[in-house]
Amino acid sequence: MESGVATDPNLVFGNRTLYMTKDGKVELREAGDYIIRAKVLWRHGHEDTCTISAYSPIKIDMKPIASVKNFQTKYLTLLAERNPRGQPLTPQSVLVSGSYQNYMYAMVENRGNRVLACSILFTRLKNLKLSKPGQVSANQFIIEIAPGSSRLVFLKVVDCFQDPYYNWSWDFKLF
Repeated sequence: MESGVATDPNLVFGNRTLYMTKDGKVELREAGDYIIRAKVLWRHGHEDTCTISAYSPIKIDMKPIASVKNFQTKYLTLLAERNPRGQPLTPQSVLVSGSYQNYMYAMVENRGNRVLACSILFTRLKNLKLSKPGQVSANQFIIEIAPGSSRLVFLKVVDCFQDPYYNWSWDFKLF
């Protein structure tokens, strides 16, 4: 906290930080290109427009950009990589899991020298929907992780006004 300005650590990328004041105004303190992604979640499916405004002592050109492919996967992978807590799953793999807004994620890192096949089965799933990458059914992911790499799977909260719940089990095979 510095002079009434709060920083969201999930919005730090490289050396650029998005600062938000206590009154909800955003301050861009460093020059550079920023992507602003706004999503409005309404309780009863009501749609409306959203206005984004910018205040600056110099001219700011705001323009729409093409959709970023796999934005959620890329952003949640970035958050998982910055998460210092990892749980060993096998002698050669580590799990990093967490949540961000309406998403829950699990990233498995293969530190071994053989391909790791990972099956994640959800025995109970309430108010959560599995993402497409690695999904093989409504309640199971199957992913293969190459040596020295990682893979991320995530779940999306269906109704942001209800609590999600899950129970999962893991199965691993080395090839």
